[in-house]
Amino acid sequence: GLVDLLLGHESGPQYRRAIRGMLDGNESPEMYHFLVTALAASRRAEFIQLLIDAASSETELDHLYSIGDALLLLPDTPETAVLGERVQQSILERERARGGKQR
Repeated sequence: GLVDLLLGHESGPQYRRAIRGMLDGNESPEMYHFLVTALAASRRAEFIQLLIDAASSETELDHLYSIGDALLLLPDTPETAVLGERVQQSILERERARGGKQR
């Protein structure tokens, strides 16, 4: 639906803002997973940057799991490896805070 339309359209500032709003909003876990996976699969630099920004600021455990899965779709580079490690560390910290693994 809307995510496909936004990602398929020639990206301008208004589209990046809309996607960022979806990432920042309280989307369902399934919608968030679809969105971050689509961003990674797009291989478009501006969408990858949105994913990286989300990975750096996300605090919801379900969203962090989705970001971790999406990062696996990116090329294996030192930068993505470091980002993946940070996301995994955030997941572990939140799991401990909740008293165990949630997934």
